Amino acid sequence: MRKFSELASKYHRLRSRSYHLLRLKNLRPLISREDLVLDVGCGAGSFLLDIDSMWGIGLDVSRKMLRTSKQLLRNVKDRTDLVVGDAEVLPFRSSVFNAVIMMDVIEHIPSAATAIKESARVMTDKGKIVINTPKHFLYPALKLIELFRYKLSVPTKLIPIRELLSMLRAHYRIVAVRSVMFISRFVVAEKVAHIEILKNDSRRDR
Repeated sequence: MRKFSELASKYHRLRSRSYHLLRLKNLRPLISREDLVLDVGCGAGSFLLDIDSMWGIGLDVSRKMLRTSKQLLRNVKDRTDLVVGDAEVLPFRSSVFNAVIMMDVIEHIPSAATAIKESARVMTDKGKIVINTPKHFLYPALKLIELFRYKLSVPTKLIPIRELLSMLRAHYRIVAVRSVMFISRFVVAEKVAHIEILKNDSRRDR
């Protein structure tokens, strides 16, 4: 995405460190040393740097952003790789990854439903998808932050939590939904061989 490419050289410095650490606190317990992790929309590579997985692959549409990632990940290059690609057409074979993470990314993808379907395709049974996305009512505030902090406006479509969970349930079982401060929703779901819509999933929508 051209807009993010314009930010590539300074993206890691501009991102809020405290917000990153809050998301990382929720993410780390979900990733094991044996996992093969795909970070969709990896940006500068901050999460690949900080999680302790066997191997992490970062995917981004921006070559410039991946060059920034390469510099940040130079000390963990023995367990990371970077790929240019589109979240809606993942360049991987089916049933490869144990975990797919999308950290503040799904709202920038033209078809979130297609990206979620693709994540399920490349994931093993019992694999986990982890999505963090801003709460949709924060849209006006986020656009102001983009303009004043990043000096540009990025195409964004914040997704109401019920809509996001509905997309996920087509391929996954919802495991957890929680808030990261008042800013975002952190959603964990598990791929199962045969999806069953559980009655108690509806209680996690709130």
